[in-house]
Amino acid sequence: MLEALEAGAAHFVRTVKRYLDVKEARAGCGAAGGLGFCLLEILKAQKKRGIVSVLEMIHAEEWISQADFVITGEGRIDWQTAKGKAVWGVAGLCRRQGKPLIALVGSAGPGAEMIHEDGVNAIVPVPREAVSLETALEKAEEYYLAAAEETFRILKTGMEMGAAQRLQ
Repeated sequence: MLEALEAGAAHFVRTVKRYLDVKEARAGCGAAGGLGFCLLEILKAQKKRGIVSVLEMIHAEEWISQADFVITGEGRIDWQTAKGKAVWGVAGLCRRQGKPLIALVGSAGPGAEMIHEDGVNAIVPVPREAVSLETALEKAEEYYLAAAEETFRILKTGMEMGAAQRLQ
């Protein structure tokens, strides 16, 4: 049955392409086009990253404009983050408004540093020690609270250093 469904879907896409005189489906439409192809070519939808829509819905740009700095988070930050995940979306808004951004993360994997180019000033891994995923999830609130406290201590230290320099 799966083969018949896939053959039917492929036939549908070929027919629509021929009817609309489309040479090939746009990137991001899926392997054979499918729903993405239909939305873009037939209904003339516009592609937009999910995080961009979410940030617009919650008026994040307005909230960020009122902040001195922003703290966001992610379970695991790595090379994929810079390809459109939540931290990437928040980083874009912060960068455009000149607001510093700190990311508290469950773990930092390969390529995590790439997100610095997108506007994340610092990445703060949350667990203080190597723990299993099960333990990290079980103690997430405790770990994030401790990481947030340390982050604010660092920020306070920076503010005190700036104040001391201004007095000199």
